[in-house]
Amino acid sequence: MLKDGARSESWPIAHELQNRRHGADQESAEDHGSAQSSQGRLPRAKSRSSRKPALPPPAPGRSTFEATRLLTTRPERLDEDQRVFVKHLLERPQLRTLHGLARSFREVFVEKRAVLMDRWITSARQSGLAPLVRFTADLLDDLDSLHAAVTLPYNSGAAEGRIIGLKMIKRQMAGRAGIQLANR
Repeated sequence: MLKDGARSESWPIAHELQNRRHGADQESAEDHGSAQSSQGRLPRAKSRSSRKPALPPPAPGRSTFEATRLLTTRPERLDEDQRVFVKHLLERPQLRTLHGLARSFREVFVEKRAVLMDRWITSARQSGLAPLVRFTADLLDDLDSLHAAVTLPYNSGAAEGRIIGLKMIKRQMAGRAGIQLANR
């Protein structure tokens, strides 16, 4: 399932990964069915050689989340199976473009140069990937604060950490105040 507002029509690879993940369950069911068909109970399933998988074999059960994680991990930190999977994913032009833009976005914050952010925004807008075009439109709404975020050494990490901790405590306390307490 796609999250964070991602649209499936913009990212057909998400459907393909989900189908691939569920395909492993279907294959085992078909294997079970073909075993029963030899006993005359069910019709024979298609052989595996007649089916053409959407993705290469090294990734029988990869989720969209895992594919995203692998695409954003540095190549030297991946094992051989993961590298092969990423290589096959990058055969798709949209993913190759997205992968390159994600890496260059990371470099903007590593290098801490606002000029690189401006170049990245231009590249992302020209990529034609609808989610990135929408993202860059939002970035352009407040370009000054974006440049400050890239170039200045300050951040709100400590405050955000405290807020997250407080929200967790609030959720825990709300969970304790159940129906029994409300009925009293």
